Amino acid sequence: MQSFLDAVAQRAADAGLAPPPASVTAVDFEALDANCLLIMSRMFGTRRPAGSRDSRNIMLGRYARVSRQLWTLLRPLLEQDYRRHRQRKNSLTRLAERLGAHGSWSHQLQRVRLGAHAVNEAQCQGGCGQAFNMSRMYQLLDDNVADESRDVKLVCRACTRRRCGLPPGRGQLFATRVEMTDDYGEGGEPAARLRFELCKSGYGLGGSAADHSRRSILGRAAPYPALCDADGPVLCDLLVSGLGRRCQWIDVSGSAFGDAGLTALARGLPACKSLLHLNLNSTRVGDQGVVSLATVLTPARPTAAPTAGKELKWLYLAALDDLGNAGAIALAAALTCRAMPKLECLWCCGAFSADEPLPSSSEDDDDDGGGGESRPGFRALTRACEARPGPLVLELEHGFAWGM
Repeated sequence: MQSFLDAVAQRAADAGLAPPPASVTAVDFEALDANCLLIMSRMFGTRRPAGSRDSRNIMLGRYARVSRQLWTLLRPLLEQDYRRHRQRKNSLTRLAERLGAHGSWSHQLQRVRLGAHAVNEAQCQGGCGQAFNMSRMYQLLDDNVADESRDVKLVCRACTRRRCGLPPGRGQLFATRVEMTDDYGEGGEPAARLRFELCKSGYGLGGSAADHSRRSILGRAAPYPALCDADGPVLCDLLVSGLGRRCQWIDVSGSAFGDAGLTALARGLPACKSLLHLNLNSTRVGDQGVVSLATVLTPARPTAAPTAGKELKWLYLAALDDLGNAGAIALAAALTCRAMPKLECLWCCGAFSADEPLPSSSEDDDDDGGGGESRPGFRALTRACEARPGPLVLELEHGFAWGM
């Protein structure tokens, strides 16, 4: 231990930091972990508790003294890392609030870890009183006020729908597509209330529910700017850090999200084990972003299971003016390789399916200059959707399936 303290003191001296204490008392312990010692120093003092006869508290007291000596030496070296960690937490909290979640990132992560705890059964607090596995329960906040000190309620799927005014589903939280996607408000007020309850509890990111969630906190429209490419890496970090585990939709439609943002977001999709809906409508995404998305969704081997998008049912890539043949062909190749096995609706349209000539940035060598059906991207995507064994519907215009 003495040699370890001397090494730390020498490193501090080399870094030009304040000199360590002149005398450091050695103890007869070896290979002590500094983080473990810090925790012990907070939990135990140098004396035994009143009435305790456990002689191990004396040893813990010695650990605590060594811990304080280590912290004095290591604190200047860790300040920069600690500052970066705080900046990361603040950026994740701000982005989560922009996407509708209530509470700080740390508090949301605690709820995710609680939901992933190995508990066989838990009683529903939504009214039915039945016991369910934790994987079938939802941790819902009680009101619209962001108070991190209050507990959440464990509610089953049926009670979650019932408290929002929806009939109990057949084992699914979202019984229909419009309840999840909110296409032009077709889901109605009960479905909007359901999305709001889930969004503020961290089960969904973005969309109209996020706007409602922000208004519920501030009492007015939140002055948050639209998402852009710079938010892509932060969103990826948000998903990978643990919040993507129970995220059921990601909606960045109508934002300034471009190829760089979608490329960063795609790297975090393998962490989204429950993702049902991905909405990129009316963004600045082009061929490069869609190719990156298709690469992540494609299984590594023809016989391997996909690592991302296993539960994805609704993928929206509509009104993408920069989406040309290259992006459509990459998406078709992913569908051919059994990507997104549960996909039910692909709403995809852009420059590759328009009647006008492709823009110069999306021109392809094998494009014959025609419009719509004559382009290779359009042909590849329609053939891939028709060859899928499942009930996949390709929509070039909302509500009208290809081939109708």
